[in-house]
Amino acid sequence: TGTGENGDSEQYVAEGSKSESSGTNQLDVAPDPPDEPDPVGEEDGSKPVADTQLEERLGRAGFTQLRSVFGVPVAATSTVSVGTVDHVAAVLTGYLDNDGDGSPDNPQIVSALKQESGVVAVFDTFRSMDQFFDSDRGEDFDGIELIGMAEEEINKPNEFDASLEEVLHLVTQFGFAVAYPDELGEDSDSTLGISLKEATQAGYFAYDDPTCDESCMITEFFYWAITSNMGLQADRCEDIAHEWRLCTPESLTEANLAVTDLINDNVFKIPTAPPLNAAR
Repeated sequence: TGTGENGDSEQYVAEGSKSESSGTNQLDVAPDPPDEPDPVGEEDGSKPVADTQLEERLGRAGFTQLRSVFGVPVAATSTVSVGTVDHVAAVLTGYLDNDGDGSPDNPQIVSALKQESGVVAVFDTFRSMDQFFDSDRGEDFDGIELIGMAEEEINKPNEFDASLEEVLHLVTQFGFAVAYPDELGEDSDSTLGISLKEATQAGYFAYDDPTCDESCMITEFFYWAITSNMGLQADRCEDIAHEWRLCTPESLTEANLAVTDLINDNVFKIPTAPPLNAAR
């Protein structure tokens, strides 16, 4: 994760396998979601990787602080404050349980995140995060989808909280896109991908990072639409105008993009309330 020109963090995603470093593994476990059909296909009777081997691999890689949100790990290194780890876990909880009733709004999203071995990874600084992803530990997390962020960009006074972006990237990229590929998949043929083209052609969205491919563009577009619908961008309109112009719920509705219909479709249960409000 890095910081973009508008102050938003850039997505840092890594895949790889195990590390030689060691760490303790203490877990605060949120309740498992109620029994539901699993459309993304765990084998009958098997235990999700997120509950067993994944935790062990994270511990060996140096993530000594773990939280489990409906079985989806939030992992942090030892130098991250407990308060920050709990804050990030609360953000993830708020996105997955947006109505605050103690259960995931859409168990299919949790199942997809666990199938993909999605992990929120928290480091103390950008430097330590870069060192991790540049090392063998970062390169060898085979089969694990790790989205990282630095404590120095999380929940700081007078700054936008980067965890609101990075955690949502995990949920949309490895949750919604996997569970609903036709509608929310990260490709040009999905309903969401078509809506991205619509927004780009209308001048509502522009992203000039040459390293950001089509999937990345859709991730960023969906983040802006969801958080603007929540009202989280309303105070930042000038700061983000070079990238996103529909910064309020009203402007998003008036633009009449297909993404608004997706957000409001109760089938998907896309979060509509700010996650920390829901977590409380």
